[in-house]
This record gives sequence, structure tokens and C-alpha cells, in this order.
Amino acid sequence: MSDTDEEPTMEEILASIRRIISDESEEEDLPQEEAADEVADEVVPVAEPEPEPEPEPEPEPEPEPVPEVFEEPEPAPAPAPAPAPAPAPAPEPAPAPVAAMEEDILDLTEHAPQEPVYEQPAAYAAPMNAPVDPIVSNSTEQITQTSFEQLTHMMVANYPGAENTLEGLVREMLKPMLQGWLDQYLPGIVQDAVDREVARISRRK
Repeated sequence: MSDTDEEPTMEEILASIRRIISDESEEEDLPQEEAADEVADEVVPVAEPEPEPEPEPEPEPEPEPVPEVFEEPEPAPAPAPAPAPAPAPAPEPAPAPVAAMEEDILDLTEHAPQEPVYEQPAAYAAPMNAPVDPIVSNSTEQITQTSFEQLTHMMVANYPGAENTLEGLVREMLKPMLQGWLDQYLPGIVQDAVDREVARISRRK
């Protein structure tokens, strides 16, 4: 035989390969089907699944809080307009020098020490305009007055230079007392008056 008769062609080789593969696949399928049937016969019936528990009811939603409504306060009434200011009074004219001197005199008297005033008891105070009935007769009053005048004349006569009256005697006796009071208080009174006057003049400038 020639070489071409001995060697199979490519198509024959492929056909033989297909045939072999198909035969092997058929032989493998038969045992698998039989094994599947046996397994199906031996399968234990599966228990029915338990029913699923009912779902718990969802909690009711809480009610939304109601927003508080704030009432706006009523607007306060507008204040009444203030009354117009009164016109300023006209300046008073400057006081005359006489008024200034009077003020100084008043200042001096204000700073002078006040002597105690002894009030007469109400039981003994007599009305100013009420008539007073004399206790003694007119003749007795004249005799008593004459005697006192003689005594006064005798007392005043012993003081040289004194007037021949009781008032003059009292004046002479009070002179030393008045002089001592003036020496003690007059410088301070005058100094206070001068300081106030200087301060007032400086304020005017």
C-alpha cells in the first residue's frame, strides 16, 4: 500500500476523537443518574418550618408637643408731653450799698453769743393792755417814791462823774463788763464778717 492509504486523514482523526469523547460522556451520565435516583429515595422528609413569630407592634408615636403661644404685651401708652418750662425770672437788680451794710450788721448780730432769756411764768405774766389795780393808795405811793429818790441820790453822789440818776449809775457799772465782752468777742466777729465779704467779692469776679 502507498503512504496515503496507510495514514489517516485529518478529518478521520477528528471524527474518531469525537466518537471517543461521546462514548465516555454517555458512560459517565448513566451512573450519575442512578446515584441521583438512589439519593432521592433515601432522602428523609424535611420537617415543615415553624411559622415565623408575629412582629411586635410598633410603639405608637408620641404626640408632638404643642408650641406655647406667647402673647405679646400691649404697648405702654406714650408718656404725656412734658409741660414747657416756665420762663426764667428776670434777674434782680444788684442790692444797694445800704442793703449790704444791713446784711453785715445782721451777720454781726447773728454771730454774737445769745444770752439766755428767762421767760416769766404764765401765772405771773400780766396782759400788756390789761388795767392794773393799784395795791396802795396814791399818798403811800408818793411817799415811797420820794424815799427811793433820796436813796438813789445818796448812792450816785458817792461816784465821781456819775449822773445824778439811777440809769447813770447802772451805765457806769456796766462799762467794765461791756468792755470785757467786746475785747473777747468783737475781733472774731469782725474777722468773720471781713472773710465773708472777701469771698463774696471774689465770687462776683
